[in-house]
Amino acid sequence: MALKECNIAGETFSVFDPVWDSDQRERYRLLRDLRQAIDRDDELLLHYQPKVDLRNVGCIVVEALLLWQHPTRGMVPPASFIPATEQTTMIHEVTERGVTMGLERLVRWGLEGRILTMSVNLSARDLADLNIAERIGNIVKFYSSRPTHLEFEMTETAIMENPRLAANNIDRLKALGDSVAIDDFGTGHSSLAYLAEMPCYTLKIDRAFVDSINDGTRNRSIVRAAIGLAHALGMTVVA
Repeated sequence: MALKECNIAGETFSVFDPVWDSDQRERYRLLRDLRQAIDRDDELLLHYQPKVDLRNVGCIVVEALLLWQHPTRGMVPPASFIPATEQTTMIHEVTERGVTMGLERLVRWGLEGRILTMSVNLSARDLADLNIAERIGNIVKFYSSRPTHLEFEMTETAIMENPRLAANNIDRLKALGDSVAIDDFGTGHSSLAYLAEMPCYTLKIDRAFVDSINDGTRNRSIVRAAIGLAHALGMTVVA
């Protein structure tokens, strides 16, 4: 039964709220459909967002974005299904599917003479999994992909949920990929001490700061400071 807390005359009560039941039913239907999508081959798709090196105006990295071609909902963006999936162990299967499809694409591009690094996203739940490096490592070995083909990307918030475990897993993931990137920097609650200890090579400044870079000197100063911090730590910066 869905409950909602309210306060009447200083007393706290829990009362039935049908909206909560509706939300839970929708979440259950979404996860049920995703379970079926994982077992199929034609619903989960990867789209690729290029990262361009401004010094030589060339695409050197593509970020893999997982989308869901739902049979009735149409194209579902990751923001509409990944958060709910992260609350279950199903997120591990979704991550593995994304890495697998990404490596398949890298192999095809390699045969065409296009050598690129692909950035793949890991969730907070992935980063807290003690077996994450082994699971992804098995996929990498299967495709015999060169390690420099992969970059693992995780949000600042995901890292800070368990910084010590995250640092340990990042170290193990580094052996499988070219680098590790911190996404959405500036929106979480990271400690600069932990940032210095994390074995990451790339810092992605959150788009909220980049989008407002022309709105005033304070926003430009924040972006400039983030870039300076990253460079001082030997990291590259993505905007």
